[in-house]
Amino acid sequence: MNTLFDARFRLLGMAIVLACCLAIPWTALAQNDDDDDDDPDIPSASLNIESMIPDGEALLPTNNWSPIARLEMVWDSDDEPAPRFLGSLQYTIAGDPDAGDRDYDVFGAPGPQHLYEFALIAEIGGPDDNDAYGELGADDQIIMVWDGFAEQDFVELTGEAGGLTYFLDFIGDGDGNAPDFPLPIFDPTGSSFILAVRTSALWHHGLSFTCSDIQAWMVHPDIFFIEAWDGNVEDLPTGILVNEDGEWLDGYPWDQEDEWFVDTDDAVYTASFGVYDITGHLYDTPGQQPVARETGSWQWPHKIHTPLPEFTRPRWDQSATAFDFVQGNFMELRRLFAIETWYSVVGINLRGTASSARETFPRLDENGFPTPQVRGYLPQVMGFAVPVEGVDAPYPVELSVVMSDIDADPLGPPGNGGFDPREGLQFMSYDVLGIDGEIIVDAAYQSTGSKGESAFNGVWLYHDNTG
Repeated sequence: MNTLFDARFRLLGMAIVLACCLAIPWTALAQNDDDDDDDPDIPSASLNIESMIPDGEALLPTNNWSPIARLEMVWDSDDEPAPRFLGSLQYTIAGDPDAGDRDYDVFGAPGPQHLYEFALIAEIGGPDDNDAYGELGADDQIIMVWDGFAEQDFVELTGEAGGLTYFLDFIGDGDGNAPDFPLPIFDPTGSSFILAVRTSALWHHGLSFTCSDIQAWMVHPDIFFIEAWDGNVEDLPTGILVNEDGEWLDGYPWDQEDEWFVDTDDAVYTASFGVYDITGHLYDTPGQQPVARETGSWQWPHKIHTPLPEFTRPRWDQSATAFDFVQGNFMELRRLFAIETWYSVVGINLRGTASSARETFPRLDENGFPTPQVRGYLPQVMGFAVPVEGVDAPYPVELSVVMSDIDADPLGPPGNGGFDPREGLQFMSYDVLGIDGEIIVDAAYQSTGSKGESAFNGVWLYHDNTG
């Protein structure tokens, strides 16, 4: 499928461009000395931009590809070919503008070190051929990849954490007929590209992620100039088609007189994860922060205890004080629990998103070796695009717990403080006594050598679905 996509991406897209260029005199917008000749009717196209961030869902460190926005270029008429290339893309990564009104922690906005890489992912097939068209998932393929520090030649980074602006130039040293990184309209159904992000290992709890001020422009494959018009000629992006009245020929998701970007900062990714002591916390008063927000609470709370009057004691060491009355003393109160009783010890706060996708084929370097750091325009770098597929929401696959005795001798034998996990967490198994007095061993024991469990001792992970 990768090879077929590459062929379609480069050959079919260019075939449409060439066919259209042969059929219509596209140079008619150039300076024409013959005032009697009317400009031909140039078919128009439209660019649509929409946010794909599911508001309130969370990202984890080294998260899979998560969608940010979707850019779609379409012909305005199925019968009139309107070839275009995506000329440039600009977007800004910031923090949650409503951080103070959220019910979860928001500590700041991501910096370049928190963003491992971005990508443009092409949707393969149109809405009639792909049931998942408009969503990040199966049949989509990664076209371009760049890192959070914008170290690639085609991307420029300005600003700092709280306002990281990325600008991508797809034309480069080429022109409208042959851009360095061609992203054309395939056919009348249009071409759709999804802007996606992957977080780095430095992504931490409390961060928020939103994308604002998205701006993109289409260029015509044969006309790569600006027709003079009254007004802000220098502000007009190169390659935009205008008529004799200075009005844009193509449609964009903003008005020509307004600011030229789409603001999508009302949808936010969050970061909420951590491990905490669930046995007690520092906030017992109603209305205080819940325990789930104390991601670093690893202590038993100290409670103030005031003794009753009969527990006051005489002070013989002070001549002027017959009795010593104190407000109280601090105590560590721990709950006792019986054997074979489930007892919550550790809480795991884990929130993710179900809108991610993973790569199903490795990226390859120039020698054909799998290398995750391969970036750029992948059809040129590797010779093919990388397919992706949708994944479910994240879930724990491994849990490591260290258990020890309280006040035990670390150099002594296991269990010298009273707790030996080899015995204290041992399974309790059983045999079944048949009607005739014969002991029946269950099928699990016959196949695995382990008998049935009458008490599920040990460390288990439970999903808290109480909300």
